[in-house]
Amino acid sequence: PFALHSYGLMLALAFGFGIWIASKRAPKRGVASNSIVDIAVASLLFGLGGGRVAYVITHWDEFEGRLLDIISPIQSDGTIGIAGLVLLGGVVAGFGGAYWMAKKRGASFLNVTDIMIPSLALGIAFGRIGCFMNGCCFGNVCDLPWAVVFPESSLAGSIYPHQHIHPTQIYESL
Repeated sequence: PFALHSYGLMLALAFGFGIWIASKRAPKRGVASNSIVDIAVASLLFGLGGGRVAYVITHWDEFEGRLLDIISPIQSDGTIGIAGLVLLGGVVAGFGGAYWMAKKRGASFLNVTDIMIPSLALGIAFGRIGCFMNGCCFGNVCDLPWAVVFPESSLAGSIYPHQHIHPTQIYESL
């Protein structure tokens, strides 16, 4: 009943490594490690919420007649889990969470962003590798030697079956 999806795993690794890196960078910029962890957790929670809201808005047709599936961990078809996040919504809301918690902790938001931006970049790289493994966020058909054919069970493979396409997720990770 429980599936561990590659995108979710990569997202968890992104947040874990990102928070660890930010907590190591924070004291060098005059912010306590525990404060930066609090700020990062707020950013994480806001980011997940914002990513979900952006997904629901941009995929509204998936939820017609099943509005509870937007927030329920047990979906109407019986599957367990909530799938669907949009990066931009997560980044915008994550910055909002970081701003709110930085102010609450008495830290300069600009200093906090200087500490956390490398973690954000790493997180995006990990997330895009998760997208690659999931077969979403893909490019167009091409004939380059590094082009990829995705399985038909993936979104990329269902749109471009048996065709070589740009691995744009890897481009962005690099």
